[in-house]
Amino acid sequence: MKQVLGLTYVLYDTTDFLPPLSSTDEHRIADLTGTALMHRALVLCEHALAFSTLVPVFLVVALVSLLLARRELQTLFLLIGVLFNEGVNHLLKHWIREPRPAGS
Repeated sequence: MKQVLGLTYVLYDTTDFLPPLSSTDEHRIADLTGTALMHRALVLCEHALAFSTLVPVFLVVALVSLLLARRELQTLFLLIGVLFNEGVNHLLKHWIREPRPAGS
């Protein structure tokens, strides 16, 4: 386990299921506890992209807080739009069901 900025990471050995990016890469994957985030521990780009997948979660929390504080119709419609977009994305993902590309 590793603690960074108050977040706990669990490091896994990935020699069995994840090829290295180069011969010098370590075979470790980081898992942020409490989420479904898993990425290579030492790759900065993957670290940033993994956290960007949590943006909709933070956006919904922020919009609900803003809606409770201000009670504006514009905020309500924005929240409905974000939730609708997430729902459509979820339905399309399960409807299309394409396999992951080889090597990804």
